[in-house]
Amino acid sequence: MEGFYAAEQAARGRVAFQADCGECHSASDFGGRDFERQWRQQTVWDLYRRVIETMPEDCPGILPDETYADVIPYILSHKRLRT
Repeated sequence: MEGFYAAEQAARGRVAFQADCGECHSASDFGGRDFERQWRQQTVWDLYRRVIETMPEDCPGILPDETYADVIPYILSHKRLRT
């Protein structure tokens, strides 16, 4: 995933993830074989759309687009670090 997003974007995503997602998720939810199996044939756009359409669970799509756009690189950077 190198070159796909800026490190600063993933860093902002980490902060947003902790503030907006951390109550229900841990970053480790987005690594490993289950995550890889679910998203292997999907695009990053598919992941982004899924997150924006379903999260936060109690009010999907409420976060600013920039927050979602930062959280996705954080999720991807975490996965990359675990493999």
